[in-house]
Amino acid sequence: MHSFGKFVATMTIWLAFLGVMIAVFASDAATTLGGGNVVAVIAILAIAAVLGTAAVNTTSEHDSREQAERKKLKRTEQGRIERLMQLMDEDDIVELEEVLKEREVAAIRRMDS
Repeated sequence: MHSFGKFVATMTIWLAFLGVMIAVFASDAATTLGGGNVVAVIAILAIAAVLGTAAVNTTSEHDSREQAERKKLKRTEQGRIERLMQLMDEDDIVELEEVLKEREVAAIRRMDS
């Protein structure tokens, strides 16, 4: 998740929490439910908001690490292929192309069978 998406998700969580808190304090929930119960509900909702925010941030960091690893692997593979191409002479490249074409034809034949 990009930083703007992370920001929007975090703001949504905390605005929802704020909305619920405003609704609780604007109503007569304290007299209906009792003060202790209202404090317990607020604590549970606050913990849920904190855990939601942590989940957004953890998921984002995990996705960023995976993307970085994929890019690194791709660069490494491209580098290996480029180095291999530099080591090969024209005859080796032609021979490799022939082998690849034969494998492609064989794979097509197997799929048709």
